[in-house]
Amino acid sequence: MTFDRLTAPAMTMIFAFLSAGALLAAVVGLSKDPNAAALLITIGYAALVPVTFAASRDQLRRGIWICLVAAIAIAIRIGSLDLIGTAQLGADPMNYSNLARAILDSRGMVTDDFRYGQDLRAYFPPLYPLILAGWWGVFGDSVWATLLLNLATALCTCWALTSIGARLGDVDAGSAAALIFFAYPAFAITAGVPNKEMQTMLLGALFVRAILVWEGDGGRQPWRHAAIFGSLWALMALTQAALALMPLVVGAVLIPRYGFRRLLGLGLRAVPFFVLVMSPWWIRNWLIFGQFVPFTTAAGFMLNVMLGDAKVAFPDDIFTMPEPDRSGRMAGLAIARIAEVPLDWVKNIITAFASGFGYEEGSISGYRHMTPPIAAHDRNMLTPPLQFAWAAILGGAALACRRVCTQGRTDPIIGISFALLASICLINMWFEFGERHRYQLTPLIMLLAGTWLMRGQPSKLSATNLSSSRTP
Repeated sequence: MTFDRLTAPAMTMIFAFLSAGALLAAVVGLSKDPNAAALLITIGYAALVPVTFAASRDQLRRGIWICLVAAIAIAIRIGSLDLIGTAQLGADPMNYSNLARAILDSRGMVTDDFRYGQDLRAYFPPLYPLILAGWWGVFGDSVWATLLLNLATALCTCWALTSIGARLGDVDAGSAAALIFFAYPAFAITAGVPNKEMQTMLLGALFVRAILVWEGDGGRQPWRHAAIFGSLWALMALTQAALALMPLVVGAVLIPRYGFRRLLGLGLRAVPFFVLVMSPWWIRNWLIFGQFVPFTTAAGFMLNVMLGDAKVAFPDDIFTMPEPDRSGRMAGLAIARIAEVPLDWVKNIITAFASGFGYEEGSISGYRHMTPPIAAHDRNMLTPPLQFAWAAILGGAALACRRVCTQGRTDPIIGISFALLASICLINMWFEFGERHRYQLTPLIMLLAGTWLMRGQPSKLSATNLSSSRTP
């Protein structure tokens, strides 16, 4: 039995459970605060993607529908700028904006935050602020420039999903996944807000594509694949520190599929390229702090966040310590607290994961942290479409996995999704967790939903077919 067919029953139950929970949350929310406009938006928008691919097999008509849906998605992105208006950003969008502006002002990558401390120089990973600063340097510091950056990143992710579908022999499913991704309301309404999540999803999709390219190469050009994996590994770590461990966990989970020796060889060859790409960040941190800071100085604070209401109240003097020392001290206090209240910690982990996977509210929370925050009317109108869309995509993924179970078909994306899910759970159980921390898995969920939507075989290429492929 192939690895994807082995993991398909588990993924079917997981996606079905999450879909039911997300749907229940949407229905309960709508029943508590009935909103006719929200219901009409949900019904109309939800019908666009299925109609696009199910109404006609004629390529011309389908192309017209795709252009229509893409135009509506772009219009939503433009319309979402009204939600920002002249409001002041808060939380991570504010910090990434401040970091980008500090870089443009030649002050270096530095920001202040009332929660984390002052003069922060390595608290946030550097890649997104650098990209944002470079983009703003060319196109100007504005919501329109930010929208263009998020739009360009989304289009690159659409290409990656289409390419993944093509490599699996199911171009229609890849195209459907790309359209689902581009039209997804949670991503469309945040297009004008600086956020690294679009970049995270792009890197995650490229990582999955790299796995399939390496698998299909049949062991040729090992150093080329190592360079790609090592570079992507470093870029993910420089975007979100927790992703530094993701390739290791994914590799461990995929051992039954690829074999230990083959994965170990790839990993060892990838290490030099990982080190090469990471080196500028390491050297910079050594020059600033006089010590090795591999990723960020946020681990201690984030470990405490996962304790929820039982978290430690840090003394004020801890924020006067150098960043690396502060993080170590915070981690020590948080670990001691976990030892004292392990049940509270476990309870909060379960609650965080249930909320993070069951709700699609991260885009709204960004607007809630603005000053002034999003109006209650706008929030109530946007929440049901976001929640119903997430429930539908999870349901489609569950049905795609179920088809693998019942019809004996194969789909490598199921096994890779299982590996990514395991990675998310094993790593983020120690740190803060919300919707944005499972976004590297979201494009694959959309890809599975696309395979079900097209009613075709989830993957027309078996593992054997992929291994014999000669396409680079």
